Amino acid sequence: MIMIFIDERLYKIFTDINATNNAIISQIEQGFDDVKIYYPEGLNPTRKNVLDSDHVATISGGTNYYPFYPENDTIEDISKLLKPFSDDEPYYQVSLRIMKEILGHIIPSPDFKLASFSAILDTLIAEAPATQGILIVRRERNVAQGTGALLSPNDWQLGGSFPRKVVLTMYQVTGKKGWGEKPLWVPNIKLPQGSIFYDVISD
Repeated sequence: MIMIFIDERLYKIFTDINATNNAIISQIEQGFDDVKIYYPEGLNPTRKNVLDSDHVATISGGTNYYPFYPENDTIEDISKLLKPFSDDEPYYQVSLRIMKEILGHIIPSPDFKLASFSAILDTLIAEAPATQGILIVRRERNVAQGTGALLSPNDWQLGGSFPRKVVLTMYQVTGKKGWGEKPLWVPNIKLPQGSIFYDVISD
């Protein structure tokens, strides 16, 4: 038996490191070939200047990410998946597995690290299989492509009101202002605030 006296800040650091280690162990026990790690803000696995940005993707929780030039494998499949989720409801609580299934129908542009987001969802599911996120669905959005923001101010604020959850917002754009001049679904994902996620990019 041992008794250790440390301040609250140091205790928080040790518990965060332990939680990350447990998440890594859980992924290995479940047979994941592509193990992911994530740390709270202010805690890094190593010094930033020794990380190769060409091989390690860093994704910040609390930031909205969406692809500038996305494609859908078929818009019909995504529309079918999202049919139970009405525009009349501001948001839905759903399983992270449903979010992963939805994202599986997105063909991303190089600026959107879809494989990393999918792997991060796997990590969160491995740590807590019953974890739920927030799904926001909006149809017939006449949003211009490449303007620097996808979400409306109201939806941006709504997603931000869930800082500790994964928030996936799906916009069905009309295609009248870019987007290949065709309707398609565009995802916007925001990971839990206060964490930094690391993904090793394979060649």
